[in-house]
Parts: sequence; C-alpha cells; structure tokens
Amino acid sequence: MISIFSIHLISQLFGNSENCGCFGDLIPMTPLEALIKNIVTLIILAFIYKSSEDIIGKMSNLLILFLSISTIMFAWLPFSSQSKSAGSSFITYVENEEFVSLEEEKILCFFDAGCEHCQHAARSLDSLSNLSENFPLVHIIFSDTEEDKIPDFFEVAGKEYNYQIMPFANYDTDEIDSYMEITFPDYDNPVVILYDRNRQIRLYDGTEKNEFKAEDLVRILENE
Repeated sequence: MISIFSIHLISQLFGNSENCGCFGDLIPMTPLEALIKNIVTLIILAFIYKSSEDIIGKMSNLLILFLSISTIMFAWLPFSSQSKSAGSSFITYVENEEFVSLEEEKILCFFDAGCEHCQHAARSLDSLSNLSENFPLVHIIFSDTEEDKIPDFFEVAGKEYNYQIMPFANYDTDEIDSYMEITFPDYDNPVVILYDRNRQIRLYDGTEKNEFKAEDLVRILENE
C-alpha cells in the first residue's frame, strides 16, 4: 500500500505542491515531503525484513516498526509548519504599515531582482497601472541575493514600487524570517498576490499553470 501511495504522490509532484492530505489538516505535507517519508519507511521496513530469519519475527518487527514510525510522525514530523506560509499570512511579513492597513485592493509580490520572469511580471503590473487610475497599490519583497540589481529591475519594470529586502535564507532561528522560509517549497518566483484589504483574492506563482497573467488579473479586478 505504501508503494502504491508513493506512485500516486510521484504523479502529484508535477504541478502540485499543495498539502497532499496524507495526515488531513493535522500535519500539512506536500507530495514531495510525503514521498520522502514513504521512501524512508520502505527502506527501513525492507532492512528489518531481510535482517530477520524467522517469518513470525519478521511480521512482528514490521508491525512494531510501522506503529513506531506512525507514532513518531504524528508527534514530531510537522516540519512543514516553518517552510509553508498560506497566502493570506504573507502580508504579515510586510514592513510598510501603510500598505498593511490599506482598506482596499492591493498587490503583494515576492521577487528576485535578477529573475527575468519577475521583471516581466513587474512590467505587466506597470502596464496595467497605466491603464487604470484605481489600480491597486503594489508592494514588493525582494530577497537579498541580488540586491545590487534592484535599480536595474525597476528600469525594466518601468516604475519603482514600494519595496523591502529580506534575507534569502535564515534557518538559525525558530521564526520564519527569510525569503526561502516563506516561499519554499510551495511557491516559485514570481509570486504575485492580490488582496482585498487583508483577504487573499488570488495568488499567482511560478511559470507554469499558476503563473501570473495580466488578463486574468484584469478580469478579477473588473468583477470585484
């Protein structure tokens, strides 16, 4: 059964990084995390099985090991809690109080300054803002990996937006306070999030099926 479920998880890896539901809502896990857990479990089970000559001993060891691993998983495994941020909580990392307290539509972006896809997304936002007097306020959170490229980024974008810079990775503390901890592994650059007040309306990420599309954003704004 573990093998069959692992095959199902492999199929979910392509284009799906959300909670796989392996443990319901108690322990949110992505398909990749659940697959790693299953692979480790299978390896340990196989080792115990081959190490014992007595068939009854084998089954007993397998059962004990499986129950032990399951218990440990529920008690200790929720490692996703530090690497996942629901889109609605992203706004808590914004330092601009004016943006946070804004009681209307607004757009929060997570970009790397040297990322071409991020530059194109910012350029599209600038083009849309030129077409509407009431276009939502935009705030960008950059990682510090290519901080020196931020001026060039805004040249490509066509406009300088409010922004802040965040460490790319910081796993030395228990708090989520770095770019990677907030976005990885569930979201890929560029991340564009539309809010109405502090309620998430739409989250775009990556360059595949959930990528940012200007026409889709326009449709949503027109229907709001």
